[in-house]
Amino acid sequence: GKDTLIVDLGAGYVKIGSASESEPRQVINSVTKAKHVKTRVFVGNELDECKDLSGLYYQLPFQKGYLLNWELQKQVLDHCLKPYADKRPLSEWQVIVTEPCINFSPVAEALDEVLFEEYGFKAVARLPAAFLAAQRDQRQRGVLPADHACLVLDCGYSFSHAAAYRRGRLVPGSVRRVNVGGKVLTNYLKEAISYRQLMVMDETHVMNQCKEDACFVSENFDADLAAMSRAAQRSPLDSEAQERCQKLCCEYVLPDYAQHRRGFVRQLGSQKQQQQEQTLRLGIERVATPELLFRPSDAGIPEMGVAEALCDTLSGLPPHEQPLYTDAVVLAGGSCRFAGFANRLETELRASLPDDFPLGVRCHGDPAAQAWLGGRDLALSPDGALECYAVSRKDYRDHGAALCSERFAQFT
Repeated sequence: GKDTLIVDLGAGYVKIGSASESEPRQVINSVTKAKHVKTRVFVGNELDECKDLSGLYYQLPFQKGYLLNWELQKQVLDHCLKPYADKRPLSEWQVIVTEPCINFSPVAEALDEVLFEEYGFKAVARLPAAFLAAQRDQRQRGVLPADHACLVLDCGYSFSHAAAYRRGRLVPGSVRRVNVGGKVLTNYLKEAISYRQLMVMDETHVMNQCKEDACFVSENFDADLAAMSRAAQRSPLDSEAQERCQKLCCEYVLPDYAQHRRGFVRQLGSQKQQQQEQTLRLGIERVATPELLFRPSDAGIPEMGVAEALCDTLSGLPPHEQPLYTDAVVLAGGSCRFAGFANRLETELRASLPDDFPLGVRCHGDPAAQAWLGGRDLALSPDGALECYAVSRKDYRDHGAALCSERFAQFT
């Protein structure tokens, strides 16, 4: 019910809110030090109080997608939970918390222990983000649980997961992990900009914003690359190549923390550069950055792309059931937010699938909030479905970590 907190514990952001809220608060999952502020550290969204966001140093609880630093995570969780603890004691709340599809059991057990012992929650449900996204799809499409099947693509901060769900359960052996996510993309963009024009290797925060504001997924990356290459060599361009270059080239005006705290995209030559302004000239980087989700090998990362991962998951499913899954490819995670992402994924999948297979790439609202919204749907479900997934504090005290492991293992 409404006494449920949903905590989507992502490596980049914690999405948190109670079931009575319509959307989550996004809290940056880090403890941050600023070059210009020697006297304090900023926990989570306290970073909004920092006047100059250049040269930030992040301390992250997650490494490569796994929660490894509990001291830092506890500080961020304290910061996130305070507004709800002020309303009523945490012992009166139940909590749904997310974990990766593939998680280490000591990490999972430590999370259960912190939630029950340190925070004292009334009940805990620890569920994979992809599972909650699948739940959200089932309810949004109005399909009966017995008839529901979907493929979930969860592209987060540290990695991307492809997984198949059938009748509300993960299909065993269907999870594929791709070690490419938002962090890799931001680092790639930092290196590209630093190599070509301005040293920005210490400006992770600013370049992450630049990635979010300026980058998009190309429908035809090879054609964009060829057009930009010919333009750089001053070769004559046909009208299509000119159009491609015009679409790609822009200026990114960097924040000055006096007039504006966040950078913004501006068309080339649309305005005379102000004296104090610092700008980056962007071209092929705008599409080369998110292209790594589809072709990680372009940056020397020996991984398959997200479309290949979905096809690989599909190939392990019973052939007669495969069309059920391709009709519902569900997008979740912040790295699915790029403009053009869904269209490009659909194009790549269509090229790999038999012609008679239906194909539907679905996203029910903001991809970054899918797991949180799925958790809220579960909490508000009139059939009391959450009770099947949660472990109460009393049961935890009676049976310990073994009960949690047994209850939650069926969803991962």
